[in-house]
Amino acid sequence: MTTGRGQDVAGGTCAQMVAGLGSSHGDDRAGWVLAEMLAECCPPGVSVFAVRTPLDVLSRIRQDVWFHLIDACDAGRKPGTLLRWSSTASDWSAEPNTVPQIVAACRAATTHDMDCLSVLELARRLQQFPRGLTVWMIQGRCFEPMSAMSAEVTGALPQAAEAVLQELNGRSARAAEG
Repeated sequence: MTTGRGQDVAGGTCAQMVAGLGSSHGDDRAGWVLAEMLAECCPPGVSVFAVRTPLDVLSRIRQDVWFHLIDACDAGRKPGTLLRWSSTASDWSAEPNTVPQIVAACRAATTHDMDCLSVLELARRLQQFPRGLTVWMIQGRCFEPMSAMSAEVTGALPQAAEAVLQELNGRSARAAEG
C-alpha cells in the first residue's frame, strides 16, 4: 500500500499526504492499519503510505502539502483514545518548543532511530517542513514484540479512521473551493 485512489505520487500532484508509522509490535501496528483503511477511501489528491521509522518520513515530506502523521503512542491515556494536534509551518517555525506531549510520545522503532520531533525539526531546518502538519496518535496498551494488537486499539480503529477521513475530506473540499 503506497497510495489511496486518485493519487499521483510520482507526479507530485497530491495536496495532502498521510504517513502511517508503525511496526509489527502489538498496538504499534495502528498507524499501518489506519493507513490501509484510509487508502481505500481517501479523496483524490491524498497520498497514503506506511513507514517503519520516523526518519522514513523525511524522504517523503514536502513543503507544498498538508502532512498527516499517524502513530500509536504511550501518552498515559485510556487505550484506544485518539489524540490530535495540528500546526502550520509558520507556527512550528515560530514556536518549535510548544509541541504538546502527544507528539513527543511518538516512539522510535529502535534505539538507533530518530524520534518524530527530531525528524520534524530536521525537516524545518532543511526547509522541507510541510505547509501544515496534523499528528494523529492512538493510545496503545501493548507494544511487546510480535504481539497482537489489543482489543481496545482494534476496536477504536474504525472511529479513528472516520475522524481522519473527515479531516481529509474537509481539507480537500476547502482546497477545491479555492
